[in-house]
Amino acid sequence: MEFGVSQPRDEDGLLLKGEALFSGDRAFDREVWLYVVRSEHAAGQITSIDLSEAKDMEGVHAILTGADAEAKSMNSFELRYRPLGTEVTEHPVRPLAERVVRYVGEPVAVIVADTEAVALDAAEAIQIDIDPSDAVTDARKADTESSPSIWPEGNTVFTQKLGNDAGYETALKEAAHVVTARIDTSSVAAVTL
Repeated sequence: MEFGVSQPRDEDGLLLKGEALFSGDRAFDREVWLYVVRSEHAAGQITSIDLSEAKDMEGVHAILTGADAEAKSMNSFELRYRPLGTEVTEHPVRPLAERVVRYVGEPVAVIVADTEAVALDAAEAIQIDIDPSDAVTDARKADTESSPSIWPEGNTVFTQKLGNDAGYETALKEAAHVVTARIDTSSVAAVTL
């Protein structure tokens, strides 16, 4: 594999011509579906979750929310990047939101059902009330005093500084031309076929 060179994909042709199976095309004995119900709000307090209608639906095996003991027993997601020599403030990102949602799409409930259709019907039957609050929408302003607080300890997990300050300052003073630019990079998630 060569850096910067597009890599050919060999599975697409077979999938697009119907000569191969997507994961969703496969079926196994005693298979069940798991569906994640996600927050439509970027920030807010969960005021109520009514599962009664969904739990009574035929084919629904289980529904969990962040308030359930099974969900509380799950570990928080670990911070995957920890710069050496940097103080890190841990924020417990839970598999299911409990009391508060902090981003659009945060998991609020999961449904286990016999089929995808039953899981989707159950998701539609769940009544989730969230009292929306101000959200952090600009990473550059996230750690200012005027920014809404995502976590009680503040919005910063760690601060990392790289490079040679003295060398930078020297190069800046000696440069014939200096260009200053603000460059925003979008978040990108690769979602393969």
